[in-house]
Amino acid sequence: MRTVIGVVLAVVILCCGGGALWVGLQARVEQTAYPAGTTGTARVVSVAEELTARSRKPASTSYRPTYEFTTASGRTVTFTDMASANQPPEIGSTVTISYQESSPEGARVVRGWHGWTDVAVFWTFLAALVIGVAGFGFYKVVIRRSRLGRGLPRP
Repeated sequence: MRTVIGVVLAVVILCCGGGALWVGLQARVEQTAYPAGTTGTARVVSVAEELTARSRKPASTSYRPTYEFTTASGRTVTFTDMASANQPPEIGSTVTISYQESSPEGARVVRGWHGWTDVAVFWTFLAALVIGVAGFGFYKVVIRRSRLGRGLPRP
């Protein structure tokens, strides 16, 4: 009975880890170019300051930039970045963006592999940790106990 509970628990934890990995990778995908999209350059036109209140720590400030770019068809589009930054970007600075010609309002900043945001890193790290715990639990409960039950030496 304990083995069955251990296996079920390991599978549940593994599924949670898989879900966390999916969230982390989805956050990462939202920072890459659209597969069939257009890549261009946008410039920072404004920066909104966001104050986050915390119960036991001082409030923190983050900055959410708004960008403007011109599509390949000549249309001017303005969009606000989904990710906030710890430092305010300079007004007039430029970034690489990707958009779909059918809906350029859904443009996103292309950060490349060096631009992992805190959200993507957190969920991916959490996934690795949870999957490791599930793997260790599965080893301990199932593999090790089955080896000992058959009289095989400990690995």
